[in-house]
Amino acid sequence: MKKMIILLLCISIYGCGNENKNDLQELADLNLYLTTNEKIDSLIIFDLTQQRELHKVAFTDTMRIKFNDSINDNYQIKFLKDGNQIPNPFPYDQLWLKGENIELKGRYDGKLVIDTLIGSDMHYKSLAFRKNFKELTSQKSDTVEINKFLLKTVSDLGRDEIFSMDVADLFARRNQNNIEELKKLNAILEKKNPLLKNHPMFTSYRDTKSLIENKVFDVSQYSFLNWDNQSESIGISSDKMILMDFWFVGCTPCERDHKIIAKDLKALKDKNIKLVSISTTQEFDVWKNYLQKNEYDWYNLRFNPNNSDREEMDKEFSIEGYPTYILLNTDGTIALKIGNYQQLKNYLKMS
Repeated sequence: MKKMIILLLCISIYGCGNENKNDLQELADLNLYLTTNEKIDSLIIFDLTQQRELHKVAFTDTMRIKFNDSINDNYQIKFLKDGNQIPNPFPYDQLWLKGENIELKGRYDGKLVIDTLIGSDMHYKSLAFRKNFKELTSQKSDTVEINKFLLKTVSDLGRDEIFSMDVADLFARRNQNNIEELKKLNAILEKKNPLLKNHPMFTSYRDTKSLIENKVFDVSQYSFLNWDNQSESIGISSDKMILMDFWFVGCTPCERDHKIIAKDLKALKDKNIKLVSISTTQEFDVWKNYLQKNEYDWYNLRFNPNNSDREEMDKEFSIEGYPTYILLNTDGTIALKIGNYQQLKNYLKMS
């Protein structure tokens, strides 16, 4: 009788062990358990660059997605109905995830609502950060207190959590004219995983390093196309700063800034600044017609689609969005890199 009890106990133990192992084996890298009243036909998920992950799956109540790489990034989720994307507004369309066999339970009701997320603490850390940062800014806390909070967050998130780089970029934007604060940030970022520091979508490490080291940039090495569609390089003068305005036709904030820039040409000249607008627009006629229509007759160039200078400048100057304004000192070092023309005016003390 005792032998029978022991045998049954062994069967029970090993049977449960095998069942748990099978359950674990069934889990993919990301497991979505979603409900909805919408007739959603598919779902797309991708990382920020869309270079590592881009997956489209049929929508069911259980979706198991195998990733190409380890999970440690910001992932965007899009829902499709009848082949067309339906609303999933920010920040509900973005997930900060790091882990293995992650399980997400929730629903779609005009946006992704998460009830439970298992296997990725980074998601909840990002939510806590947003809440605390919003409280600090709504209370109009001073810059010193906010900076301490941001730097502590970047440090506490450790060496390998990609969300720390998003916070670092926020800190860098808020302190772009404060070299001492940027040095503090750079000291923390130096300890980060190289894969994080060199992530193509987060530029704070490369930007702060260039500023701190006073890296010299030679823009005369790049070849552009001018008004006559001929090759031309930017001439450098030892007595003038260079303001490069990176933009493209159809960029709403770029075109809005151009209306202001057109009124500031004399003020920029008085500051001994050489303005060069550099467009990524590939179509010569589209670019030229825009400039002619608006009578923008300052120094305008565009990237040559037949060479690699755009890609090289994007990498060299960490250009990730438009407009981007880069002000170079007379010695070729960066005085300021910014995405807002009004803030540039404030820096230059232009009314």
